[in-house]
Amino acid sequence: MKENGKMICRFDINNINIHADYQTDILLRDEKFSASCDVMSKEAGSSKFGPIIFVPNVFVGTYSVSKENKTQFELPPDWYIS
Repeated sequence: MKENGKMICRFDINNINIHADYQTDILLRDEKFSASCDVMSKEAGSSKFGPIIFVPNVFVGTYSVSKENKTQFELPPDWYIS
């Protein structure tokens, strides 16, 4: 799907679309923890996919991000899809 010239696709760990600007419906997990993420955006960086990384985004229903919102989404750097 494209919106305003940006490609958006549903996340699939077995078939990551590195051309998409946004990935949706992601489950991030390791041996101990898991977290769902509605959207990850593609940014410049270095990863096994080349010169890009995918960064989780947070949506809140207010005009600002509260301390609780920030705490809920603090992830170690190695949780980023890179």
